[in-house]
Amino acid sequence: QVLDNKLPVNSEIIQNLQDIFNLLPNLTIPDDSSAFTVQTNDEYALIYVSSMARAIIALHDLINNKIENREAELSADAIANEAKNATDTQAASTDAAQPADSKDAAKSS
Repeated sequence: QVLDNKLPVNSEIIQNLQDIFNLLPNLTIPDDSSAFTVQTNDEYALIYVSSMARAIIALHDLINNKIENREAELSADAIANEAKNATDTQAASTDAAQPADSKDAAKSS
């Protein structure tokens, strides 16, 4: 729209663009280019190592969570089995406490 003269040229925007381009490093000098490349590579290596550490910690937490869930499931199953065994034992002791005559009567009917 500026090229079509629908909007005026904003001198602040032009000045900010000039400042940005002036702050860019001059990569035509070999020493500066090499230093800039080394610094950039170091920053990328730091980002890579940080990402790897974050991924390893996340996997470690995932494994710990899975182990905790498995242990909780096993303890819940053990409690359920104990409750079932207790009711089975109580039912068996109730059957044993009945007199022999009532057992015979139950069988004949």
